[in-house]
Amino acid sequence: MVFRLVPDAADREEVCQDVFLKVHRGLAGFGFQAKLSTWIARIAYHTALGFREKKRLPLAQGFDDDVAHGVPGSDAPAGRATPVEELE
Repeated sequence: MVFRLVPDAADREEVCQDVFLKVHRGLAGFGFQAKLSTWIARIAYHTALGFREKKRLPLAQGFDDDVAHGVPGSDAPAGRATPVEELE
């Protein structure tokens, strides 16, 4: 589960360690209402998603949302090209 969501090997190792600790801490509360593997996979999934959100890079500073997303008709700040123009 983690390998599908986290591309970097070092980051995967960190996420897997977090999953292991969460499973270890929560094992006493596991109610056997589902398979253990399903429960662990769910913890891994949510931990990996949380990690991805935490690592998300912010948009470029100084651009409003429309310009940062390259929405047509938006004007870049004076003297600056839109991200789409820079890419081209």
